Amino acid sequence: MGNVIKLPLTGLRDQVRGTISVGDLGANAGVLPVTGDLISASATNPSAGVTNITLNFPNVINPIVSIAVEGIGSDIFDNDLAIPIIRNLTSTSMEIFIEETASVEQNLIFHMTIIAQ
Repeated sequence: MGNVIKLPLTGLRDQVRGTISVGDLGANAGVLPVTGDLISASATNPSAGVTNITLNFPNVINPIVSIAVEGIGSDIFDNDLAIPIIRNLTSTSMEIFIEETASVEQNLIFHMTIIAQ
């Protein structure tokens, strides 16, 4: 018997990285700008101060998600948010639910890292 050669599976990634320009929570609906490996993001505002983001990314088996929130506006306003909640996670998409804790204008960027388990 010879050596076993592991070949990569077509279309699968070990890691995906990029950013989502979220802006002001509860105010920006529609297409959100993305960078890096991310494919697309769109936002809805189901109620005042609430943003629900649908994120699409390349295929990652059993993804683990990390979100780092960067404030690029006011220090006092950009920290008025609850912890982002991930829902409906699949190998190519997820929803991110986020809510502001005060009715102020944030200017946020989400730095996303999605890795295979």
